Parts: sequence; structure tokens; C-alpha cells
Amino acid sequence: MINQALADRYWSGASPIGKRIQVRDGTARGLEIVGVAANSKYNWVGESATPFLYLAQAQTPAPRATLLVAVEGNNATALAGSIRQAIRELDRNMPASVVGTMEEFYYGSAVAAIAQFVRIVGGLGVIGVVLAMVGLYGLVSYTARRRTREIAVRMAVGAQPRSILQMILRHGLLLAGSGTVLGVIGSLAAGRLLGALIPNAQRIDVGTYLLVVPTLVMITMVAALIPAWRAARVDPLVALRME
Repeated sequence: MINQALADRYWSGASPIGKRIQVRDGTARGLEIVGVAANSKYNWVGESATPFLYLAQAQTPAPRATLLVAVEGNNATALAGSIRQAIRELDRNMPASVVGTMEEFYYGSAVAAIAQFVRIVGGLGVIGVVLAMVGLYGLVSYTARRRTREIAVRMAVGAQPRSILQMILRHGLLLAGSGTVLGVIGSLAAGRLLGALIPNAQRIDVGTYLLVVPTLVMITMVAALIPAWRAARVDPLVALRME
């Protein structure tokens, strides 16, 4: 039996039932296709449609097998001992290595890895935001210090502290805006790469950009506000004397 992906790959538009395929597993035997199954996930929940071949246990004895048991109620874990006992009664030499519920299997195969990946990416994102705030604060502070004489002259000829504050904040907003544009472009490129790795991943989430981008701009502006506020409080006589 084959799945639909394998049928579409080799017999697109035609029925594969009754066709024969050659399996090179040391015996070079030919097998007849007797059915087509729907595509499924075989290794990971994010994988694309993968061509797959199903063989009967009598045709290809496997070194290990999975036994699925349907139970009624929610207390499936309590039946683990009974299942092991039934396996031992059938074959005393047959080991039952792992017994778990379908919920545990699904969490381990589909949820746990993605949740861990999200936590790692989220932690790196928080670290990146903190580093960006520190870097922007240092850059705006350095720029304001270098322009101390200019700021003092402006204030000496009548510039108001509000205009100085706006001038420094404008510089911080330019840095934050350019960084945000580059970040959005980089995230779109990374989204395309992630979509290639995970075919079922959502391509573009506009709501996330509408939430994250203004938040990042506000955070960076707060980082630039402190040095801008200090620059606006410069005493022009002291600043000119220092220069």
C-alpha cells in the first residue's frame, strides 16, 4: 500500500492499483500495489507530504512495532500494567519498552519541540530588545555630548529646551525607524526561510507586525528620551565654559 503523495509522484492522473514496484531491500523483489492511503505525518507535524510505502508485517518483519490500544474513559495510564501482562502472555520474550498515552506521544512529537523553540526565540528576542535599548541610549547620549557646544549656542540665542528635546528625540527616532525597517525586512526574509522549512507555517501575520513594531518604536524612544532630556537641561554658560 502506498500513500497519495507517492501515487501522485509516479502515477499522476492514473490509478496505481495493480501496478508493480521494485523494492531494493536486499531481495530485489517486486510488489503489487493494492491500495492508496491518505497522506499523513511520519516524522514531524510540520513536514510536507512525503511519499511513503506501507508493507505488511508478514512481508517485512520489523525489529520493533507499535501497538495501539483503544480504551474507554480518561484513565488510560492505569491500563499500562494490564497491557504489559497481556504482551507477556502472548510472548514472554517480547519486551514492552515504552507505554504512554496518545496525548503524551502527541505532546512529545508535535508540541514540546515547538514550545521549546518558541521559548528560546522569545528569550533571544528579549535579550535583543534590551541590547538595542542600551545601544540606542549610549549612541544618543554620545551624540548629545558631542553636540553640547551646538546645544549651548542654540540655547544662548533663544532656543527653548523643548526644541532641543525635539531635536535629540528626532535623531533617536531616525535611528529607531531605520532599525525597525531593516528588522521588518529581515523578519520577512526569515519568514520565507521558515516557510520553506515548515510548509504548514503561516506566512505573514499582519497583526503581529501591527503590535510588535509600534511597541519596539516606543521602547527605543524611551531609551532616547533620557539623554534628550539631559541635553535639554544643559546650562549654556556652563557648557560654553567647558568647551
